[in-house]
Amino acid sequence: LNVIIGMNQLVMETDISTEQRNLCEQVASSSDTLLVLVNNILDLAKVENGRMALTYTDLNVRDVVEEAARTIAANAMEKGLEIAVYLDPSIDARASGDVDRLRQILLNLLSNAVKFTHKGSVYIHVSVLKEEDGTATASQRTFKFNVRDTGIGISANGISKLFKRFSQVDSSKTRSYGGSGLGLAISKQLAELMSGTMGVQSEAANGSEFWFTASLLRPQEAPNPDEGALKKACKAMEGVAVALVAGKEGPLRSSLKLYLSKLGALVDCYNSTAEVPGTASVCFVCPVSGRTENGDLMVHSVMDGVIDMLEEHKSMRAVVLVPLPHQAEVSPYKKLPRVLIYVRPVRFGDLCAAALAASQPRPPTPSNREGETLRVLLAARNARQRTEKKAQMMCAGYRVKVIEQAQEALEAVKQGGYQAIVINNPVGLPGPELCALIRDSDTSLEAMPVIGIVSALEGDEHRRYLESGVSSVLPSSSEERELTLAVQGIRGRTVLTAQFGRYPWAFKQ
Repeated sequence: LNVIIGMNQLVMETDISTEQRNLCEQVASSSDTLLVLVNNILDLAKVENGRMALTYTDLNVRDVVEEAARTIAANAMEKGLEIAVYLDPSIDARASGDVDRLRQILLNLLSNAVKFTHKGSVYIHVSVLKEEDGTATASQRTFKFNVRDTGIGISANGISKLFKRFSQVDSSKTRSYGGSGLGLAISKQLAELMSGTMGVQSEAANGSEFWFTASLLRPQEAPNPDEGALKKACKAMEGVAVALVAGKEGPLRSSLKLYLSKLGALVDCYNSTAEVPGTASVCFVCPVSGRTENGDLMVHSVMDGVIDMLEEHKSMRAVVLVPLPHQAEVSPYKKLPRVLIYVRPVRFGDLCAAALAASQPRPPTPSNREGETLRVLLAARNARQRTEKKAQMMCAGYRVKVIEQAQEALEAVKQGGYQAIVINNPVGLPGPELCALIRDSDTSLEAMPVIGIVSALEGDEHRRYLESGVSSVLPSSSEERELTLAVQGIRGRTVLTAQFGRYPWAFKQ
């Protein structure tokens, strides 16, 4: 089977037709499904024959759970689901046990939760059972893992069928969701092999909560490496006013609030960055995974709000926890002053690092090369381009006003107060027409520096920009250095076209 999968992958890397590629993708999908089934049957046979032996190694329960959450996060967040993890920071998560089998159980429960949940969240809560429960000894502790979802739920009759080999709650749903009916049976037996058990609480249409326990050996008497980072983070956040923007009430907001409160922060929750008051020293923001009504990624819309918030509250810092599938989308914002970016589901270690970084002295606000605050008007339609260009100019120390509507931008320019305007396909008018209106509307605006952003240089839009009297033209892919040089260069500086490297023709000569 592994040979089939490997050879099929080699075929897909060759020059084949679209129809052949589709067939190869079906082979790959079916092979992967069959491989999982074969491995499950082998595991089941080993457990039932008493041949499954646990391999004990040192592990960190927090790391295992967070890695499992990251593994399924991409699929979950693409569906619009939130993933949250909570394990009390005061618990020593070091232990000794079979990390592969523990991960196998977690991934099975998490995969099922994502599979059967179409809206809402998946929440993983880990705790240690108290000694009075009779599960702890001098050499071991019992951890309890709860996986809660807001999915389709299970009826009382369906619960009775769980944990049985080749049994599924509703066979009519097998075609929709797939599965062999072995995962839970194997997971329960693996939990029992770890001197634990497994159970479920659920109601039809009201979500499910699967849980299991596992007895793990206590860690050896040695300094806990996590304790030092925790103490530093607690010292940094003690009494700090923190604003948390993490959607509506739910596991994500509650788990982050718990974590930050455990670090000593004074946490208040808000629904949007626009509601955050200036009394907060740090704002933790969690953009949702999805798109706006206009089809733009929500992360760009939220980053726009973060930038506006920081412009209004000069002493505040922002920590943005970006959904895993969209981490590449936020690269333009990483250079923004007073902004820290981490990936969600966030690891507790990253949360401590963010707390430490956010408590450091505020870096000086960058200034442009002329030592003054340049005010720039940005007229743009696309949320991503709008936020990216604004972030690039803010990194250079410019004050940027964003307007989507072309007519509104024209009126703002007439009122004065701006030293430059950047046009990137605004709503209502093509960019070249807006530029021409700016030039013709008032003789005092004839010298207004105007930069046009185009999708491709030397195209029709580029030509029309030059005919409209634009000062310079740059491609939408231009980087911070190119944009800031354009803004500075058209204000009387001598700019050599060689400075622009890839775009020697960017300036109208």
